[in-house]
Amino acid sequence: MKKLGKRFWPLVFYSIAANVGNVIFFPVMFYAAFQQVFHLTNTQIGSLTAAYASLAIPAYLVSGIIADNLIPSF
Repeated sequence: MKKLGKRFWPLVFYSIAANVGNVIFFPVMFYAAFQQVFHLTNTQIGSLTAAYASLAIPAYLVSGIIADNLIPSF
């Protein structure tokens, strides 16, 4: 563990960031089941996707700025 040292937290953040992409594909893979379980129309699912995108894009920008300032470069 001592060899990891300063690289531990960047590795943790990288692994979390790499798995965030899976969230985007879950609605695509489970679209029909999601629609049936929650009784949503295509329009409502489109609105949810738009809401997610409108929140995700600014969050990506802010998290990028935070990552540039807090995580040391190698």
